[in-house]
Amino acid sequence: MNLNLHNINVKSDGDQFIIYSKKVHTETMKDGKPNPNAGQTYDVAEKYFGTLEGLVNYLLKQEVAKSEASTLKEILEVVKEFN
Repeated sequence: MNLNLHNINVKSDGDQFIIYSKKVHTETMKDGKPNPNAGQTYDVAEKYFGTLEGLVNYLLKQEVAKSEASTLKEILEVVKEFN
């Protein structure tokens, strides 16, 4: 499985679901030398889930948390849009 959502990727290796965030290579490397990969994006593993249910629950909680919902009705609307 490979799923792209906004600025994250979700991949599965058969045993688990992994959330990857996108990062961008900087202009210089740690030693101060120019980075030949500057500006290119790459994925960094952030979260691991053993079940699809765990992954979906996490993503839904993130959607609710980043929303500006201030009432139960607005939260339910966020959940509805997520589905």
